[in-house]
Amino acid sequence: HGIYVDDMYSTGPGAKAGVQRGDFLMEVNGARIVNVVDFQQALYYNFGGTPVQIKVSRAGKVLPLMIRIEKRPADANRR
Repeated sequence: HGIYVDDMYSTGPGAKAGVQRGDFLMEVNGARIVNVVDFQQALYYNFGGTPVQIKVSRAGKVLPLMIRIEKRPADANRR
């Protein structure tokens, strides 16, 4: 399970936490991520800068990472 990370903002929270293109995002704070709606809900419920644990699958290994879910970086709107 999980959603495929095919693109991300190089200055965004995901990149800062170590998420990479090609990862599968599997969990946010213990909640399974199965589809994009799950991911959007996790962003909504965990927004505010408090660190949360996510789990990503990369090359067959599950990696726990800490991330702060924050507002989209200003430079992301210029993409």
